[in-house]
Amino acid sequence: MQIEPNPKHLVRISARGDAVPLVMCHAIGGTVLFYHHLSRGLTGERPLYAIQAQGIEAGEEPLDDVQSLAARCISMIAKRKDMDIASIHLGGYSFGCFVALEMARLIEASGRKPRSVVLLAPSPIPNQISVDADTVEVE
Repeated sequence: MQIEPNPKHLVRISARGDAVPLVMCHAIGGTVLFYHHLSRGLTGERPLYAIQAQGIEAGEEPLDDVQSLAARCISMIAKRKDMDIASIHLGGYSFGCFVALEMARLIEASGRKPRSVVLLAPSPIPNQISVDADTVEVE
């Protein structure tokens, strides 16, 4: 399955300011335009980006596991010259919280650490996902 990210899936929601950006993962529906409401509530001068799901665009195969989603998101951010994966704030809404946590786990496994992980209204944990203090794993 293709994990190579489409660069237009990293959507700039708000470009104001030059503070460390907040990068949000898509919710279960895959779209990210609802993050526009979040951008209006952010104080200060912080850019806000959101990562849309693969499979929204015609001809794209959707990814079906959290590890692949997280790896794709990391790859997309890593290709940006203006973002350092270890210095951004990661986040997610609902299902996107699982992706953000897995991204943080993968980044930490590589010896780096995101600045923070922001979880907005995390989904209840389904039976196939087990969580402990150090990892989030999909069985």
